[in-house]
Amino acid sequence: MPNTTMDRTLLPKSLLFFVLFLFFTTATVAGAKDPGHPLQRAMLPREEKVARFRFYLHDVKSGKNPTSITIVKGSASIPFFGKVQMIDNVLTEGPELTSKQVGRCQGFYAYSAQQDIALLMDMNVVFTAGRYNGSTLSIMGRNSMLYKVRELPVVGGSGAFRLAQGYALVRTYLKDNSTGDVTVQYDVVVVHHRGQGSRPPITKSNAAGRGGKRRFRFYWHDVVSGKNPTSITIIKGAASTSSFGKVQMIDNLLTEGPELTSKQVGRCQGFYASAAQ
Repeated sequence: MPNTTMDRTLLPKSLLFFVLFLFFTTATVAGAKDPGHPLQRAMLPREEKVARFRFYLHDVKSGKNPTSITIVKGSASIPFFGKVQMIDNVLTEGPELTSKQVGRCQGFYAYSAQQDIALLMDMNVVFTAGRYNGSTLSIMGRNSMLYKVRELPVVGGSGAFRLAQGYALVRTYLKDNSTGDVTVQYDVVVVHHRGQGSRPPITKSNAAGRGGKRRFRFYWHDVVSGKNPTSITIIKGAASTSSFGKVQMIDNLLTEGPELTSKQVGRCQGFYASAAQ
């Protein structure tokens, strides 16, 4: 079986993989092998900051290049229930699609209610301009479309928003009933931390960090080949693009070293989806 480790250099740069997973450990992952060479520690909380901002999300289903596509049609007997949309939606500063672009919202939403219209939202907000350029926020929660104002939890982030938590107040700004295109206003409040910058390399003596925090390294093997692949395609995605909307179900091995034959420390179980065009 080929040794296929997940490395950013192996992934097409045009893709952002949206990942949900659950670790089942067969050994103590926190006790995985020390890297044995300098590795800067992640930023630790130093000072809480609060960020507030507004952007507009454009869920475009029409035209030659929709940013929201159906990857699962859902139930035939219950309208919309089970339907899943993969999105790579544009975020703008103003409500017009021609307004300044500040980022993209990549992930999916699913119709998860039988008796009303409610969505399971699971998405990454990727900032591409302004002071937060390169940073992300992760939003996950229930979006009940019957309410004028909905609240979604911000459950994490990266870059400037590392260790973030907060909420987004969501309002439908404009809906085109003929095309299904929707413009949504997001008012976001995020608590995050000012980082301390570079830290000393991780060693066995300081790996626990402050406050009992642990840092560790493992290798994730995404095997799509051979007789017993641990990563299989369950949704092929859009016909017009090479991978947008494609979903892989995984039960990938986690090992202590980069070799697939290295000591196994756990498994990564869940799925990832190609959520960028």
